Parts: sequence; C-alpha cells; structure tokens
Amino acid sequence: MKSRSFGNAIRPESNLLNIPPRIVVSINDTFTLGGLEQAGSFNLIELRIDLFSFLEIDHILQVIARYKPYPVIATIRSQAEGGGFKGSETDRLQLFKKIVSHVQAIDIELSSKKILKEVVDIAHQKKKKVIISYHNFDDTPPRLHLNRIFKQAYSYGADRVKIATFIRNRSDLHTLTRFTLDHADQKIITLGMGEKGTLSRVFFPALGSLLTYAHTGQPTAPGQMSCSQMNDLIKLFYGASKADKED
Repeated sequence: MKSRSFGNAIRPESNLLNIPPRIVVSINDTFTLGGLEQAGSFNLIELRIDLFSFLEIDHILQVIARYKPYPVIATIRSQAEGGGFKGSETDRLQLFKKIVSHVQAIDIELSSKKILKEVVDIAHQKKKKVIISYHNFDDTPPRLHLNRIFKQAYSYGADRVKIATFIRNRSDLHTLTRFTLDHADQKIITLGMGEKGTLSRVFFPALGSLLTYAHTGQPTAPGQMSCSQMNDLIKLFYGASKADKED
C-alpha cells in the first residue's frame, strides 16, 4: 500500500459530485489497521488522543506508528468542546509538542486561546497542517456568527477550518447549508451534529465541505455514522466508493 499525503487525501476535487467524499475515521487506541480496513474504506485517520486509555507519550507514539501509510490527524479534544482530555492546557500543549512531528495534521479548537497560537506555530514550523475547529453542541448560530468564527480561525493561521454545530430543526440545517455554500472554495469542513444533522455528513461534501467523519465502534460526536454505513451511502448517492476512485 503506498503512502498518502494529507493534501491528496483531502483534495478539493472531492467536492465534485462525480468524486466521492473523503472519509475521516475517528478512533481511540483500541484498533488495529487491519481491523479498521475491514470496517470500510476511508482516507484519513483521526486519532482521538483525548480518548486513549493511556496518555504516556511512548504509548501514543506506538499507536500513531500503527497507521502508516494513512495520513493521521492528531486530536486532543478539550472537555469544553466534548472531548475527554482532563489535564491542564499546559499538559495538552506539551502533548502536542511531542507528537506533532509524527502526524500529518493536528486539530485544535478555536476556543483553546491559551495555547492556540503556540500550537499553530509549532505545527507550521514542522510543516504540518492545522485544522482549527469549532463545536457547538447546543444549536447552530446565525450565519453572521459562523462567518466571524471562520474569519477568526483563519486569522490564527488555520490551514482548514472545521465547524460542527447541532442541528435541531430544518432552519438550522438550512443555515449550515448556506454557510457551507458561501465558503465552498475556502477549505471549509462543515458537519451537522445530532439525528437531524445526519444528512449533512453525506451531502455537504457535494456542496464544498472537504471531509466527512465516521466511526468504527462508538461515535465520537452526536449523529456520526459508522464507516460501513457511510460507505454504503456514498456508493448509493455518489455511485462509487473511495476505493473505486483510488489506486
């Protein structure tokens, strides 16, 4: 199996209807590469380090090493945005520093103001990509507010901006849809969370969102589908699986 780069794994052409969405599979430290590949096709791996059973650096690096040649996004999600990391921001910063050389990209929340700039700078010094993310588990803010979030994330040096909001009703879905269309050519990742947001995970890539996320065991966000479910829906609506379009 040949190695994939982060850039190729999320190439902008994936937003066209004739090329299927790029799938990120979100996992903790309990999986093997063989087990993941049996669960369905995917393009990138998000290691949810905040959900690991152990946070010793040797263990984390051993887990990262399992998943070559796939591009790996390292996420140490804060509790403030639905994550499981219980340490201090200083502890989180130190973990990012130790792992950044071993992954292709990192994901850090826009709300992590105490360490955000330093994490972005360290990642860019190592020539790694940075996803700056925003998660709202209550509702979907108005587009004006989402636009402010988007601009602020890029002002901190984001290479990609990920915005995930909770979809309560049709109006929320329409808001996030319009926001996605407004920024379709600006390296955006958008996701609707919750049962009513499931549609976004399948169809937003056709509107401009670069990636969609799936799981292989337990969802890491409300409304997240399994990798096998996502593959079935992509084949149904896009006419091909990821494996059909890649070497």
